Amino acid sequence: MTPLSIDQQQIVSQKLLAVDFNVMDSFNHFYKKYYPICLGNLSDCLMDLGYFEESKLILEKLAFVADHVDSIELKMWAQYLTNVLNIYMDDQLNEKQNRLNKLNQIVTNWHNLLPSSHLV
Repeated sequence: MTPLSIDQQQIVSQKLLAVDFNVMDSFNHFYKKYYPICLGNLSDCLMDLGYFEESKLILEKLAFVADHVDSIELKMWAQYLTNVLNIYMDDQLNEKQNRLNKLNQIVTNWHNLLPSSHLV
């Protein structure tokens, strides 16, 4: 996603949001695996570029898909990215790094809980 321009990322974003997951999953079983990963990666790229509102929409779709497929790993990933987004949107600059460090420590501990997870 990173080599794409912001205009291209916004186009991809709109297309991903428009996808009906139920329909696509019935046509192609790879959708269950790759669609959520694509949503997470796009959201992360948009966050890094400062497009927080668009990133929030993508994360809402990711949380919906995670609930739909009932994947605890995807739910945790969606919640992690949502927490990162909330930290990025916070106005207190000096607290951001401390909050990000705490969040990263939690993710590091997830590896002990879910050692087989590729998301961690």
